[in-house]
Amino acid sequence: MVKTQSRTFDTGDINFTASAMSMGFPLNDGKPCSIVQRDNGKSYARFHLLTLNMEGSITMDQLSSWWSNPDTCTDPAYAKIMQMIKAGIKAGGLKESADWLDFIIEYLIKQGVMMHPKNMADIPDFIERLGEGRIESQLCSFAYNRNHAFSILKESKRAIMLTHGSTNHLRLDEHLPQYQKNELLARLRG
Repeated sequence: MVKTQSRTFDTGDINFTASAMSMGFPLNDGKPCSIVQRDNGKSYARFHLLTLNMEGSITMDQLSSWWSNPDTCTDPAYAKIMQMIKAGIKAGGLKESADWLDFIIEYLIKQGVMMHPKNMADIPDFIERLGEGRIESQLCSFAYNRNHAFSILKESKRAIMLTHGSTNHLRLDEHLPQYQKNELLARLRG
């Protein structure tokens, strides 16, 4: 049984987020994602993952280290997930989660695995039929989790965090009147 976690690991990488979710790291229930708007006008998503997987067997520090240095990964399932993601990035053109699912199905077929889900909506049933521990399930769950993370990203667009440099941060509701946003941002900049 996993203890209640209050700390989160924050990342802007949707592929890392989906791979972590496939390894049993849930998004923070209270705040799964936020949008950060930098002082240069560009914005990006920051996903908030819990720091221990649901089994309590892997920490986010371990997973992040493996993501940065795949050769050091000691978990065979995560090593295979990372290999598949690397192959997908190398293949290129995988913008949408459905593109990733198509790639994963082709990837599995090339490895002689003929069982796969029909579409994104079929993935939960597919995983239930096969079992969560099977690599086919974990690879397909990557596409499903990536799709889920992207839908959460869309919902998170309302809360905006403004940054100035590397130390000053301010969270604003995007529905504030522009003059209030400007006033708060001016205070942030000093």
